[in-house]
Amino acid sequence: MNQKEIDRAIKAMTKTFHDIAVQTMLKKEEQEVRKALQSPLDKKKKAHDDFHTFVRSL
Repeated sequence: MNQKEIDRAIKAMTKTFHDIAVQTMLKKEEQEVRKALQSPLDKKKKAHDDFHTFVRSL
């Protein structure tokens, strides 16, 4: 391998690692957003269920 081929290989590897890092970051952000959105829905559902449990106990 000459120097140009080595440089090309290093650039390709760097780009691949960068792409993997970006994909990983986007997936993590997506999971955090889903979790953040799900939390209020879970709280609302639990409050609704607790209210109905209370009403049935009367």
